[in-house]
Amino acid sequence: MNTKSSGDKAGQPDYSEIIKKAYEKGVNEQDITLQEMIENIKYELKSIMII
Repeated sequence: MNTKSSGDKAGQPDYSEIIKKAYEKGVNEQDITLQEMIENIKYELKSIMII
């Protein structure tokens, strides 16, 4: 069984990559709000659910 930690076959990031990206964005961007971060995470999670 082959598994990839950096994304699926379509090249989309997996859950852990989305969370890591959101964390890094929150740490590095001082003017981003929590609401903006949540909306970005929601959008990216919805995009990986579409097959």
